[in-house]
Amino acid sequence: MSVIHTVHWTATAPDGVVLEPASGTLKVHGTRGAAAKVTVRATAGAATGAQRIMLDFRLPDGTALFPVRVEVAVS
Repeated sequence: MSVIHTVHWTATAPDGVVLEPASGTLKVHGTRGAAAKVTVRATAGAATGAQRIMLDFRLPDGTALFPVRVEVAVS
């Protein structure tokens, strides 16, 4: 039987970059990964070029896990 870990995540993006959803909860089974689908779109006000999205992860007790940076290209 594998242990299930609950991980809460939030994503932030620069002005003009919209994330849907911008937060959620993952149920991680044992050492296996879990995934969430996030739609990323740029509005007319988004700066072009490489933009950085930050993903923060926390356990239910508030313990922070390693954050992740993802670069997206806005053209």
